[in-house]
Amino acid sequence: MNRIESFIRLSPKLFVVAAGLDLVKQVQDLLPFCLQFHDQIFSHSDYEFNNAKLTVEFVYRVIDVIIFPFAWLGTAIIITLLLRIHDRGRSGNA
Repeated sequence: MNRIESFIRLSPKLFVVAAGLDLVKQVQDLLPFCLQFHDQIFSHSDYEFNNAKLTVEFVYRVIDVIIFPFAWLGTAIIITLLLRIHDRGRSGNA
């Protein structure tokens, strides 16, 4: 096994680590935004507009927390499946 093949075989583990790091990053981006709800003081006329704006931004960030780490994990799964298909083809030809 050469260096490139060993790196390719290591890549699913790297993608799982990247998913964990991305989850931490996304949660860090979400937490200050959650605290913003408590720090905002709006007048009655501004409340409806700003509350809707903050709600949309909050939902957008929650979706980011879910989707981006799953994208990393999905990539790791696809690479693992491709490696298994490659190994199965290699053992059949040998």
